[in-house]
Amino acid sequence: MIKFILRSVFLMVFLLSTVIIFLPQAFGIKAHEYVATIFLVAAIYHILKNRYFFKSCFKEHFAFFIYRDLLTLLLLTSFLVMLVTGVFISGNIFDFIKWPFQGFMRDLHLSCAIYAFVFLGLHLGLHAFSLFGLIKENLGATCLMLFKAGFVLVSLIGFYNFVTGDYLDRLMFQQSFSFFDYERALIFPLIDAGSVLVMFAQLGYLISLLTLNKRK
Repeated sequence: MIKFILRSVFLMVFLLSTVIIFLPQAFGIKAHEYVATIFLVAAIYHILKNRYFFKSCFKEHFAFFIYRDLLTLLLLTSFLVMLVTGVFISGNIFDFIKWPFQGFMRDLHLSCAIYAFVFLGLHLGLHAFSLFGLIKENLGATCLMLFKAGFVLVSLIGFYNFVTGDYLDRLMFQQSFSFFDYERALIFPLIDAGSVLVMFAQLGYLISLLTLNKRK
């Protein structure tokens, strides 16, 4: 139970920090940079801890492992590009670094941030199996069924927010800024972004099921 509680708290903090990073207007650019830097350090630690992955990357020819390895590399690439561009356009932590192509860097940073957001959601779907297992083990099959139902419901809300938002334009590099309605209560854009992340996690889980040829 303690392990389940710790992982649940970690997941909640992780999701909150992720949403804060991808909603810089809501919390201010300074908070965005500091949280992103902390998030980056945690990501680097996670990569170093799992560095064995690079030795075994694409050595397994089973569909699930090919999907997992490709997704991990795409996530890593998007994060690296987002990191480099974020450093060059920083106005607080790394403001001592000057770069002549600020406009291009800002556009690339924004688009890569959305790709990282999408890949991160899909990556979380890879870990849904262990999360569901913990819920079933600690809370029972009924709670797991309710959790899965809520997972699907939030994913449907996320799909609506994804389609009606500006995500597609930013993924296609057709928009160099992000709309933010300052008249809405902060909780609503947080819910919107969180639901989109959950939607991609659900999609990643379904792709994992398909590539593993599971029927559960």
